Amino acid sequence: MALALVLGDDPLTPKSVDVDGATVRVRVGKVLKSGKKPKPHGRDDVVEALPLEGATPYVLPLKDETIVRAWTTGGLRSPSTLFRVTKKDGVVQRATLPLNDRAWAPVVCGKRWLVMAMETAGTIIFDLESNKLVDVMAQFGRFGNAITSGPACSPDGKYAAVPTPYGGRVTVVRLETATVAANIPIDAPASVEWAGATITIRPQRLPYE
Repeated sequence: MALALVLGDDPLTPKSVDVDGATVRVRVGKVLKSGKKPKPHGRDDVVEALPLEGATPYVLPLKDETIVRAWTTGGLRSPSTLFRVTKKDGVVQRATLPLNDRAWAPVVCGKRWLVMAMETAGTIIFDLESNKLVDVMAQFGRFGNAITSGPACSPDGKYAAVPTPYGGRVTVVRLETATVAANIPIDAPASVEWAGATITIRPQRLPYE
């Protein structure tokens, strides 16, 4: 897979990295000054019909379904519920996640892999085809109160580029196996976009700097 990373100039960031045999050019883009305001999800009727039992819903509206992750105050290591509601007929599927984190930055890659960067727990990869957890990769993806646009999918849907603002890197992950293909050091990455053969990464100033 031919790749190119479009970043700016940063002494922390190499000029190229290897991703499964592909040479990836690296540059650093302009600093991201502010985060995007969340858009209304428009699926209130779907959320209201779910048995949330007092949990706070985090909603990802997709074309064919609505994904809702339920967060409670039971602690990070408590299990939580992931709901999937089909748009056509309202069928509800449930799955259990092994942790219970608050904020998330989710994306679906290749119409199959739900990749969730969590506020403090790292990155969760979930297989929508089998409705089962692939893995929790706790070593990256955490964003705390830093700005993040969350993971970005490769064009073929097989990889995700996951920023870790406080970890100073972007990690390219193989989604099927939940393994790391490459790490790209960059000072406090915030925004990651992957279009065609190009990844654009923009850093940020972390809170309290």
